Amino acid sequence: MMLSFPILASVIILIAALHTASFSITEFAAVHTANAQSATNTAKMHLEEGLKMLKAGDKDSAMTHLSAAQAAMGGASSNAKMHFEEGMKALQAGDTNGAITHLTAADQALQ
Repeated sequence: MMLSFPILASVIILIAALHTASFSITEFAAVHTANAQSATNTAKMHLEEGLKMLKAGDKDSAMTHLSAAQAAMGGASSNAKMHFEEGMKALQAGDTNGAITHLTAADQALQ
């Protein structure tokens, strides 16, 4: 069966469009994954700095880093978020040791 030129041209354009679309979806997924990893790395860095400040007794600096960590935790696991929230509750209640325990668990869950 012989395809006429307009039909053949349409098929070629359709194949090219589908190839481009699948490539774009692949690129989008790669960029999205890289952005999520970058946010997790940012959260982890601020969480670790917050823990250092908390252990050193500098609650104000710790809160600055912990707030930044919280803002970057959007893509984190539910386990990391739960421990982070429990750590913040403990910190607000004055339980520094409990805060350190939960924040350390959150840090480990971000790996």
